Amino acid sequence: VIYMKNCKLAILAIMALSACCQLTETDQWKGPVVVGFSTGYSSKVSADAAAGRLEWEEGDNIVLWALNTAGEETVGSQPFHYLAGRQDLSQGYFSAAIPQAMPEGEYLYRALSPVPDSYADGLASYTISSSQQSDRTPYLLWGSCRGHELTAFDESLPIPADHLSLHMQSLLHYLRFYLPQGSNTLGESVEKIRFSMPASIAGSITASSADGSVSVTGGVTEMVLDCTLNESDKGEFALAAIIPPGRTYGPEEVLTARLYSDNYYADIEPLVLEGRSFGPGHVTTVALRPGEAVQKYKLRFTFGG
Repeated sequence: VIYMKNCKLAILAIMALSACCQLTETDQWKGPVVVGFSTGYSSKVSADAAAGRLEWEEGDNIVLWALNTAGEETVGSQPFHYLAGRQDLSQGYFSAAIPQAMPEGEYLYRALSPVPDSYADGLASYTISSSQQSDRTPYLLWGSCRGHELTAFDESLPIPADHLSLHMQSLLHYLRFYLPQGSNTLGESVEKIRFSMPASIAGSITASSADGSVSVTGGVTEMVLDCTLNESDKGEFALAAIIPPGRTYGPEEVLTARLYSDNYYADIEPLVLEGRSFGPGHVTTVALRPGEAVQKYKLRFTFGG
């Protein structure tokens, strides 16, 4: 709500007749108006103390829906952009210009990030790439809360203390690969990890704006992760985002992986996945212990008569 303060209504006297300026209820809701909220956290994903965080970056967006007490959309599929360079780094701040101010009242807010490929009937479509880079890890977040209307604010000023704080959660699972000390038989930095799991780990999915549930619409079970990975005691790692399987793996199901360096490749011993569910918002650390290294290229000389 925009509250009008110190509004001076000029009374004009013309030929002994007076007229006053009056704002109608319809006029005061006219926009556009800039509103904003925070995510409650300064990062998109906080894996753990060792793995670090995926920070919000300039160009990141959150799509917001706001439903009034009657269940009607007051704000629908509205992208909010990340306000980079804020002094308060403890939270992520987002803003957008909406067509008009929101009437006073309580709202149910729902949010997804990033902006989906498409959206219809409460379902947002996304593609989780099967070819990832460790320094550009994909993310998918959902959040929901109840709160008062979003009020107008100046993007150059601090956000009001009573602003909406929307906590979001990851809908993906993260695999944190590392090479234990003394395990790298390749003798070179690992530049690529090709791994597979029994259930779909990448591909086309839909995410519900209502509850954040994810459904696979076209999945693949193999992923290629580009990285630069050396031996370390968990300090150096490569991070991949996968679609949660939605079930617990059985005793015969395994993760297989092949590691590539500049000149060699090697397979790891299959990792048994029994009892693991790889749920959303969690991180699984995977120790890579490659077997015998095989040279990628061999020169063969033949001499003809």
